[in-house]
Amino acid sequence: MEKEDILTGAATHDATEAAPQATRLQAVRQRLYLMRNGVVADALRKGGAPFKVIFGVNLPQIAEIARDFYPDRPLAEQLWEAGTSRECMMTAPMVMPRDSFSVDDALRWVGAVPSAEIADTLCHRLLRHMPYAMQLAETLIAAPEKMRRYTGMRLLMNIAPANTERAIQIAEAEMAKADDVTAPLARRLLENLRND
Repeated sequence: MEKEDILTGAATHDATEAAPQATRLQAVRQRLYLMRNGVVADALRKGGAPFKVIFGVNLPQIAEIARDFYPDRPLAEQLWEAGTSRECMMTAPMVMPRDSFSVDDALRWVGAVPSAEIADTLCHRLLRHMPYAMQLAETLIAAPEKMRRYTGMRLLMNIAPANTERAIQIAEAEMAKADDVTAPLARRLLENLRND
């Protein structure tokens, strides 16, 4: 797409719109690289972040990059499959078109979540907007895998205001189980709901 450079008035080409898929993936990675923050990346590595590639880019910067590429399902899938990169996995939910993200897609993505930070981003940026969010949260909370249960509780925290009674029931049940993964989140959810 042709655009006018605001400084020179010359026509420019917007490479993010019509670029082939591989080039779009490279463009996202390049922008992430340009925004890298070594101090944050080192802190994340020392904190045990499970990624080979950590640029240390913060969430608002990632969201800024994602806005230039949304919506793009093939790109979102490529970014998600780049599970060795923290920032790629955080960008993926932001470029995934919501209208084409099925329950099966959600379960597949949740199965690949490597950390709480990725779960939080996935829930807040994508899953909470899905019409099946409550059903998905309940399914995940009942799962045997810790990260699935964590993701289910984080999703429930995102959708609780629209489902207060059910969220309280689930949170109280999780508190009674004293599960080390879900109980702290359930406690926080109950405190938030009861203080509102």
